[in-house]
Amino acid sequence: MVEAKKEVTIILAAQLKDASDNLSKVVIGVVAAETTNEKYESMLNDAKHENDVLMNTIRQSKNEIENSKAEWEKKELHLVNCVKDQTKRTLLWKKK
Repeated sequence: MVEAKKEVTIILAAQLKDASDNLSKVVIGVVAAETTNEKYESMLNDAKHENDVLMNTIRQSKNEIENSKAEWEKKELHLVNCVKDQTKRTLLWKKK
């Protein structure tokens, strides 16, 4: 009977050690998964920030294009008016 208790104790101790080892492996796996998840969340946040920066750059570029276009059209209109005025002056001068 004592011998049987010793065998059961040895078997239970071995099973407890195996369970403890398995639990340690699971905990290590969970910690590794959490670390990986945090790494990917950080990478995602970095990518979102870079996307925001690029989108702001695009908006600024579009605004600059619109402003340049408006300025160009203003200068073009001024040039056309100057040419018209000069043409009128030339015609008046030729009539004199």
